[in-house]
Amino acid sequence: MVNILSLRYTASLALHTAISNMEESHSASENELRLTYKIDSPPPSQPHRVTITLIFAPDTRRFADARVAGLEELGAEIGDLVDEHVQLGDVHGFVAAVLMRARAANNS
Repeated sequence: MVNILSLRYTASLALHTAISNMEESHSASENELRLTYKIDSPPPSQPHRVTITLIFAPDTRRFADARVAGLEELGAEIGDLVDEHVQLGDVHGFVAAVLMRARAANNS
């Protein structure tokens, strides 16, 4: 019997990948997940890549910290987002906010 939660997770991940231009997800360790997104640029520029590293507390699996690479070139600041979303435990909101700022900075 196929686990329904596994099917929902797979479908949810496939939808997120398609909607957000996620190119790669990699579990770097037991408590670290790296997600790489493609940020489309206006032609003729090449797409930009942003990597979000999510860090979870090993004993509780709660969202503990995050690092973002690839925003420096765009001039986007996200320092306030990390603390705010870690306090809320809001991983999805954090990723969405980072991508929104990256896309806004890339199109300005």
